Amino acid sequence: MPRVLIASHLYPSERRPTGAPWLAEQVAALAGAGVDVEVLCCSPAETGDETTVRTRGGDVPVHYRSTSAGLLDGTRPGLLLSTMRYQARALAFLSGRRGEFDLVHAHFAFPDGYVLARLGRQLGIPVVVTLHGSDVAGAVVAGPPLGPAVRGALALADALACVSDALADEVRRAMGPDTHVRVLPNGYDDALFRLPAHDTADRPETAGDHAGEVTDDAAHPGRDLGILFVGALRSVKNVELLLDVYLATPALHDLPLTIIGDGPLRASLERTAVASPAGRAVRFLGELGRAEVADAMRRARALVLPSTREGYGAVAAEALACGTPVVASRVGALPEIIANDAAGILVPPDDPVALAEALARMAAWPHRPASVAAASGARPWSERAGEILAVYDEVLAAGHHTPAPGESRGAR
Repeated sequence: MPRVLIASHLYPSERRPTGAPWLAEQVAALAGAGVDVEVLCCSPAETGDETTVRTRGGDVPVHYRSTSAGLLDGTRPGLLLSTMRYQARALAFLSGRRGEFDLVHAHFAFPDGYVLARLGRQLGIPVVVTLHGSDVAGAVVAGPPLGPAVRGALALADALACVSDALADEVRRAMGPDTHVRVLPNGYDDALFRLPAHDTADRPETAGDHAGEVTDDAAHPGRDLGILFVGALRSVKNVELLLDVYLATPALHDLPLTIIGDGPLRASLERTAVASPAGRAVRFLGELGRAEVADAMRRARALVLPSTREGYGAVAAEALACGTPVVASRVGALPEIIANDAAGILVPPDDPVALAEALARMAAWPHRPASVAAASGARPWSERAGEILAVYDEVLAAGHHTPAPGESRGAR
């Protein structure tokens, strides 16, 4: 098995426990598949901690390095200084561990892919870069000076991957139609996100099946959280639209609206809810742990993801694994995850009428969790790990080389 260094500035830590949980799950799956894996997290939010994370696949060493620019953090000069510090920290780490890694797998175009693809060429280490969505919008397709610099660095990667077909198409439009972009979708943790024990097979449900459970919904026992949103409370997630549609649609008020997550829009969303008579049924739960999120998904009638942009949409995959149908915008990978009508309803982004109609349909949606889960286009990390390993094997079999002028490793 290869010795792999995973590099990402968003790997979870004690300071940022909710960082990128799917990345920690991917690392655990690779360790479980027998990969000798370590993690390097260079971020302004971190210090120089060294720790070992215990996963179901085994112990994984995680190396945190600070790239903070001090008072300049959050500014353009601070971004430049932080990136320079990332490069210095990563170079020092890899130079000190020379020969101990067969391959580096960087997640996100910037700063991770930008730094590691260039260092890989310098040090003779094969590099795989996976792009996730926000990094494509913010860096790969950006104008000068950032966009051209990032695209040039990514062309040095030995393999370039995206988490969805839609994102891969966007990258090809930015980097050229001949760019070889593999598709490595995210997975989900099937130990957490799974059907309730009583829903492992489709069958008619009655209130008697769940005697003693706390539920507001006799027709859908155990599904007392109603309409559920999980995610960052930011504009791109379009939670404002969801809340406005909910408050303006009396037919939905028999179902509570439960919002899990935090972010800059939370205060304004709470004010909007309080100002409406229907706001009594809106619950803001803040950020929750992964197990609590999974439990909430199993208790929801439907998950709603009205985003204007998504790279993948992990929460949709996780909800479907819990047998909960999804209403989502037709953006990014969501049409790939909500593979057919049994999994949920896709609507045009930023369309309040379509969203209201879809939510009203969900109020009468037949509750067949096993059928919903079976209709999902997503797969657990235990399966996705094999797809990632196949890319590693391909890159290592091809051998590491310095590209000739004009040659793109990612285009091989």
